[in-house]
Amino acid sequence: MHGHGLRTRLCLGALGLGDSPAIHSLVLRRYRCRGCHAVMLACPRAVVGHLRYGLLAVVLALALWAAEGEPGHAVRRAVSPFRSAGYERFHGWRCLPRWAQRPALLGCRPRSPPTSPAREMALDTVRQLSTRALVSTGSLVLDACAAALRC
Repeated sequence: MHGHGLRTRLCLGALGLGDSPAIHSLVLRRYRCRGCHAVMLACPRAVVGHLRYGLLAVVLALALWAAEGEPGHAVRRAVSPFRSAGYERFHGWRCLPRWAQRPALLGCRPRSPPTSPAREMALDTVRQLSTRALVSTGSLVLDACAAALRC
């Protein structure tokens, strides 16, 4: 393995609990395998592969939506740095069911059947994440976010 340059990647959402949602530009290091010529990207654990949003933003969104019962447009306002056109009031924030159906991206196992409602799957993921918090606060949202920050 040897260095193969730098790459800039955008990461959306807050990087810390209580921070305002923002657009973050991260400079990541690329590496190339000398044997098979595969190129790999080294990034912080807070960056979730194949998602624009950071780990804390995704966990916070799922926790607010599933555990607190917040509507999609309110969750988007709390997590996304972009202003909404208001369409979420009619159909919800479309990212939430997509993220709920892919718990493996957050390091969780899908325990709910694939035919379960998205909120149920999200709640299961949030519960799994909250068990990884070092200190339990009794709040699923805070515990899941603390576990995401610890990763």
